[in-house]
Amino acid sequence: VAQVAIDSGGAHLTFAEQRQKGGVGNMIDVVRGGQEVETAETQLASANLGLSRAQEALGIVLGVDHSVDAAEDPSFAAAPTAIDIDKRDDVRAVRATIKAAEKATHDNWREYMPIVTGQFSPFYQTPETSLYPKTGWQASLALTIPLYDGGYRYGLADERAAILEQARAKYDLALRQARADVRLAAVAIAQAHDILAHARKNADFAKQADKLARIGYEGGATTNLELIDADRRARDADTSVILAEDQLRQAELEALAAAGRIQ
Repeated sequence: VAQVAIDSGGAHLTFAEQRQKGGVGNMIDVVRGGQEVETAETQLASANLGLSRAQEALGIVLGVDHSVDAAEDPSFAAAPTAIDIDKRDDVRAVRATIKAAEKATHDNWREYMPIVTGQFSPFYQTPETSLYPKTGWQASLALTIPLYDGGYRYGLADERAAILEQARAKYDLALRQARADVRLAAVAIAQAHDILAHARKNADFAKQADKLARIGYEGGATTNLELIDADRRARDADTSVILAEDQLRQAELEALAAAGRIQ
């Protein structure tokens, strides 16, 4: 867009200079034309700087030691549905928490099982005596049956049950949030398509207005103020189209993230 603005502004400036030299124009038209060219040059330099920063950032993300450019515009798949939400990391994490809590609750019976403790102790003694040989070993087994623990095991079981219910509640919340994200993403994509369509129509009208303003200026029916204003509106409309296209890509990308297809 900035490059087109430079070309258009340069043609405008050349025409204004020719009119001024021919005695049918004035110096203010030339000055305004030059101002438009310099403004477009500034915008182009700023856009090139932004492009360089984006290329360097892409190289860093890809893990290479040089800038990387995009080969083409990205094309994303169709909008995902709510059936894909089980792939989301947050949903999978909460579901794993539920499984762990269920296992802990299922194993409550272990708290009531007897405890068997074994001990093995080899020994070496020198000098040996009649009571203690030089080498030997001792082994023992101890069986502990817990009869009363002050309600500790019942409290532990209640705590595990509460953790399980809490995990299930978090899972339901994660599912609701994921479904809401997918629905909102679908709405955002539809709205982005509408915005892009209107932006393109607006750009077409702006180009027609710019063309008519140029014809009027070259025919002497209008001043270059109308031409400059039409040029700016056309540039703004083209920029709005680019921003709308990017907004659509962002909406599609967010939809894939909402469905868990990308992390």
